[in-house]
Amino acid sequence: SMQPKLAGKLGWVCHHHQAHDLVVDLFIKAFPDQRKNYKYITTLEASATLCHRIAEVITLYETYAPEDKRLFGRVKRLKKRLESDQR
Repeated sequence: SMQPKLAGKLGWVCHHHQAHDLVVDLFIKAFPDQRKNYKYITTLEASATLCHRIAEVITLYETYAPEDKRLFGRVKRLKKRLESDQR
């Protein structure tokens, strides 16, 4: 199993090559170590939006929101984005 730190580094490489599905997979794996990194979170959300995987990010954030309250606001915003995309 890949270490979270390596997953994060590979995620950035995939981001530069616009491999958004891989970015989401790798960034989810590295999320516990990177969840306070604003650039990381915005990149995860952008990649998830491009490959229609926002629901996975919402689930991830809901898991960590009790220990990181800032994620509650991000969940609310992503749910609104998901609803508007489904119309």
